[in-house]
Amino acid sequence: MSSPARPSSPFQRLTRTLSSSLLLSRMPQSARRRLFARKYEQAASDALARESDVTVSNKVTPHFEYKGFATFTIATIFFAVWLAWTFVPEAAFHRVGIYYYPSRWWALTIPAYLLMAMLYTYIALALYNIEVATVPLNDLRNIVDESGIMANAGETESTETFEGYGYNDVGVAAADPFVRVSTSGVRDLPISTVNQILYG
Repeated sequence: MSSPARPSSPFQRLTRTLSSSLLLSRMPQSARRRLFARKYEQAASDALARESDVTVSNKVTPHFEYKGFATFTIATIFFAVWLAWTFVPEAAFHRVGIYYYPSRWWALTIPAYLLMAMLYTYIALALYNIEVATVPLNDLRNIVDESGIMANAGETESTETFEGYGYNDVGVAAADPFVRVSTSGVRDLPISTVNQILYG
C-alpha cells in the first residue's frame, strides 16, 4: 500500500517548472541560486499575505461581476433616456406617438436639487462627525475602545531577546516586534508603550 502523495510546496513547483526549461540549463550556477532565492521569498511572502487578516482578496466572484454589468447597463439606459427627454424636440416625440412625458423644467431642476443635496450632505456629515460622533477629550475611548486589538506579550517571543534595546519595562519589550517589524495583522499598541518608546 503506497503512502499518499504529499502536496508540493511553492518552491518545489517552481523548481520543477524552471528546471524543465532550456533557459535554466544555460544559466550560471550563481544566477540560478539568486533566481531560486528570489522566487522562494516571493512565494513565502505571497503565502503570508494570503494568511493575513488584513489582506483583501483579489478574487472577484461572478455575482459581483454580473451585478456591476447590470448596474452599468441600467445607468446607461437611464442616462440615454434622460438625454433624449432633454434635447429631442417635442415634434419628434409627437411623430412617434409619445404625448405624455414630464415637463422639461424637471430636466434642469432634478440635477440642480441633486447637486445641492450632495453639497449639503458633505456639510452635514462633517458637522455630524465633529459635533456628535467625536467623543470628548476626557473620554477613555480616545485611548482604547472595545474594537481595539491590543498587542500583548503572549503573542510575541520571549523578552530576553529585546534586552539590547535598553527597555526597563517588560510590556514595552514585549511590544517591540510590533513596533520595529511588520506584522501579519493589525494590532493596537497601548499609548503608554508608544510614549515610552518615542520619548523614553
